[in-house]
Amino acid sequence: MLSYLAMKTEKKHGVYKEAGKNFSPRRVHKWMLTNPIAHRGLHDALTPENSLAAFEQAIRKGTAIELDVQLTKDERVVVFHDDNVKRMTGFDGELEKMTLDELKQLRLKGTEERIPTFDEVLDLVDCKAPMLVEIKKHKKELERLVIERLHTYEGEYAIQAFNPFVLRNVRKLDPTIVCGLLSSKFEDMKLMRIKKAGIKNARLFFIGKPDFLSFEIHSFPNDRIDDFRKKLGLPVLAWTVRSKEELERAKNFCDNIIFENINALQEHFARLGSNLATFEKNIVQAVKNTTLV
Repeated sequence: MLSYLAMKTEKKHGVYKEAGKNFSPRRVHKWMLTNPIAHRGLHDALTPENSLAAFEQAIRKGTAIELDVQLTKDERVVVFHDDNVKRMTGFDGELEKMTLDELKQLRLKGTEERIPTFDEVLDLVDCKAPMLVEIKKHKKELERLVIERLHTYEGEYAIQAFNPFVLRNVRKLDPTIVCGLLSSKFEDMKLMRIKKAGIKNARLFFIGKPDFLSFEIHSFPNDRIDDFRKKLGLPVLAWTVRSKEELERAKNFCDNIIFENINALQEHFARLGSNLATFEKNIVQAVKNTTLV
């Protein structure tokens, strides 16, 4: 147990110093700690990510939903992950240089699913599942439009972003919204060295002052993340959990998961039987009836 003097000294350094004297995170929503979050919806080989079908599937199976929002050329908010639409549609085009009408001509992964607008997703979800909304880029117009639309939505949600300036601007637009900072080791990601250094392991935490953190699963174990979680009391999510091995890693270092490949998780739970930790019981309860091809 640290002495009072030692604790006082410690608070002048490390994550305490980064947080600052007036740091006061909001309490995160209960679902963020108890309901596993389906990465880009509950998708599989037949159901494309970030599609209305993937979100419908998540609603049916009782999971929370993670999704990505971006801005089109004509300033419409759409739900899509990549900068370029080629991986998901086959058409080589930058999303932000295309209009909504142009995007609506495309189909996702050979299905009849189209790139949905944020409005379409909110109308579909309609308070039936909590949502974790990732704002992909720091654009004030994107942030303004997203917050304005969420003000008319009565369901549960939180916002996250890699860019801490997104969180800072969201706080200006609405100080009551629960916000999280995404981060990673970025070992396998192609980023400019200065950008990678800035956001690696939440190095720009002090700008966004998040209420929770979302770390890429291979960032664990990490003493810095432990400090955020144990010293500042910030909940930590792990993304993207796709296997029993990654679940085993996550449960030791975080409070909830953003996941894909739910079948692998269910098989793991079946082998464990009734000997489950609270972390795993939460996940089992949420996905026990889920079956994907």
